[in-house]
Amino acid sequence: MPLTLREKNRKELLPSWMRFFLWIFFGVFLLSPLFLIPLFLGGTTISLSIYGYHYNGVGFHPFALGGIVLMWSLSLTGYSLLWGKSWGIYLGLLQGTLGILIPISSFLVSLYLGGFHIPGELILFIPWTIHLYKIKGQWLKE
Repeated sequence: MPLTLREKNRKELLPSWMRFFLWIFFGVFLLSPLFLIPLFLGGTTISLSIYGYHYNGVGFHPFALGGIVLMWSLSLTGYSLLWGKSWGIYLGLLQGTLGILIPISSFLVSLYLGGFHIPGELILFIPWTIHLYKIKGQWLKE
């Protein structure tokens, strides 16, 4: 389905670095059936890392399922912003806020446990959130 003029105008508000990451997020969704195979094989261990938290273990674990839900929400964010959906700006801002708060919490947990780990997600999600906040008015007006 081709983009409408409004959706094209919204998409043009996104800088190329952001579109690059949005395509990666959307690609995760397209490849997600491959990631889910270990969940159905039972007893197979999986390895996930998102927002500074790491998990190695069986697939049917609350943390593993939570990580998969977060990855799918990133994919939905990628779709909504790349295709210029009106609600995409809200999802992008929510994702940016989570992308800042969750890594900060993982940093604090690592300090509490005696480690030191600065999640790399902050490098992406701080400018991400600032940019989306700046274009929010234009996005909704388009």
